[in-house]
Amino acid sequence: MPFELILTNPGSTAKDKAGNVGTRHVDFLAMNPQGTIPTIKDNGFILWESNAILTYLAQKHGWTDLYPTEVSQRSIIDQYLHWHHRNAREASVRLVAPNLRKDLKFPEGWENQGRITIANSLQVLETGPGMLAQTKYIGSNTVTLADFSCFMEFGQLNSRFGNLFDFSPYPKVQAWMDRMADIPYFKEVNMANHIIGDLSEGVEKDVIRRANKESTVAIRSAISKGRL
Repeated sequence: MPFELILTNPGSTAKDKAGNVGTRHVDFLAMNPQGTIPTIKDNGFILWESNAILTYLAQKHGWTDLYPTEVSQRSIIDQYLHWHHRNAREASVRLVAPNLRKDLKFPEGWENQGRITIANSLQVLETGPGMLAQTKYIGSNTVTLADFSCFMEFGQLNSRFGNLFDFSPYPKVQAWMDRMADIPYFKEVNMANHIIGDLSEGVEKDVIRRANKESTVAIRSAISKGRL
């Protein structure tokens, strides 16, 4: 589906030269009072929260391969999407955000506490029913919305990108991440992670800016060529 990607600066109250506002600008807060990304506007309909956006788009456009209509199959995906917020989401909140969100202050022990939650979450993903214990993807042998949501959290931590967590105790999770890397457009949607690279020793603001810009160019180029 064609769409317009608008680069939005998290935490900023400013408007850039292109007229795009940051997530704390009054215009953005009018759409999303939490000031978070992603946020979509679809023919005037505004929606925020990434997993709600995924299920909305799949239902509207009939993407039944990614979000099956059979009730038990869909419920397994929904189970993951609900579980995600206090579990897999900690990967971004606890380990990635302190490196990228220079505008925020994090309390002492923030990352160490997060590592405990992340390890517990990975163990559930590795061995839990409806996860990866018996299927190639999360609760399924084909890729679904659950995999997209999950990979964007844990994938950024592995040695391919941020190198912020040791996944060796979780062989099924590692094999799943390798399979995700073979999905079409993996390079384009992970361009920012690739440019930022190893986060274990921190990252400069200029690298973050370049990653955002080049990632946006890569995604827009794929869209214009009808590849995404």
